[in-house]
Amino acid sequence: LRSTQPTFGRAANMRTKIGSYDVGRIAELQFPAFPAGEFLPQATPEIIAEARRLLPGRISDDGKVVMSFHSYVLRTGRHTIMIDTCCGVGKERPGREQFADSRKADFLGGLAGHGVKPEEVTHVMCTHLHWDHVGWNTRLVDGQWVPTFPNARYIISKREYDHWDAVYQK
Repeated sequence: LRSTQPTFGRAANMRTKIGSYDVGRIAELQFPAFPAGEFLPQATPEIIAEARRLLPGRISDDGKVVMSFHSYVLRTGRHTIMIDTCCGVGKERPGREQFADSRKADFLGGLAGHGVKPEEVTHVMCTHLHWDHVGWNTRLVDGQWVPTFPNARYIISKREYDHWDAVYQK
């Protein structure tokens, strides 16, 4: 296993080789999001200080947990698989100004940095259907929402799909 360590605090990409598989991380957005004591209410100041020491860059200087919103692209030689697709751009997130498009890294540029074009993705694996995991499933082109990965087969668990289908059928 070879890996380039990600840099937290700014959008960072990394690549890892596992046997003949290539795994690439595409970071869309990283920022200090929540005070560590609020996010982890049972963490004492001593525990938080120890976490800062052991996990550099994952708790900011002002004591906030650094959140990372990223995808993985897995290349097997036969398939190119996106695992989750981050937040996307051009999508309103009322009350979540920290997710403004202007703060996000160039997601498609990150994908290209791994040598992958959107039309080469064969599968999109949606671990779950929260907005911060499916945002790049579509993109706005000439005023129309179109699939970002037009040749991909989308994989979603039946239980997850059925849950959200029931929510939106009400």
